[in-house]
Amino acid sequence: MTHVMELCRTDGAAFTAAEAEPVLTALHVGVSFALGRWAAPMLPVGVDSTGKVVWEDWHPGHCDPARRTSPGWWHDQQQEASLTDFLGRVITAFADPDRLPALRLQLMFGIAAMNDRGFVEQWVMMSAAGLEHLMWQTLALECGMGERQYRDQDAHEAAPPAYARTDS
Repeated sequence: MTHVMELCRTDGAAFTAAEAEPVLTALHVGVSFALGRWAAPMLPVGVDSTGKVVWEDWHPGHCDPARRTSPGWWHDQQQEASLTDFLGRVITAFADPDRLPALRLQLMFGIAAMNDRGFVEQWVMMSAAGLEHLMWQTLALECGMGERQYRDQDAHEAAPPAYARTDS
């Protein structure tokens, strides 16, 4: 074990193991995304106000071997503010059970795309899958586009995309 951390509410109130689960999941996926490899909280233990252990989780989290150089965007020599800000946002988003599955999948695609142990083609495919999922979430969930509208080729041909280049 290389690091130990304590989870607590900002208001000091108690919480259950079920309430801690999305936070632990957010830490697992968020830190993994930042490092570009899988890194998990291990052996979480819940204690009550007297220090008595009231729950513990012995499942093995998915982890890659630690390496000196990380393929991710965060490196341990950088200031902690960027990681703190990022994890705060991930924890907040993972607290919403409706957002958790999609966000978790998108971050998992990002982790797989950054993994430097595969072929470049694998990175491209995982990145494309992640971007496709983000686009689906934006168009279908946020903009209300239905499947028929999405698949309607005439609508796509009626107007050129905003990024299309036109030469005079």
